[in-house]
Amino acid sequence: LARNLLAISPSFMQLQTPAVVSFTIFGTIGAVLVFALINRLSSTPIRLYRIIATVVLVITLIPDLLLLSMPGATLPAIIALMVMHLATYLVCVGLLTSVAPAK
Repeated sequence: LARNLLAISPSFMQLQTPAVVSFTIFGTIGAVLVFALINRLSSTPIRLYRIIATVVLVITLIPDLLLLSMPGATLPAIIALMVMHLATYLVCVGLLTSVAPAK
């Protein structure tokens, strides 16, 4: 959707479907595993998970900015990547922290 709306170059591989799907799946699996571990080990798992997830979100935005030097990369393409990171973060944190059992 972002590729079509923002006229993003097909040479910008980071917004091609295989890359987006694989990295989203990998990140989501990582989020679930980290949440399961924190939920098992922490007395305040939701608070700790939100902190860790927010730090990881900020860290994952750094490589996006560095992509500006890549062929086909434009500011709209980079912003689209960042918005997708944020969307995945919101879904994972929202769902995982709302279905967690209270401690």
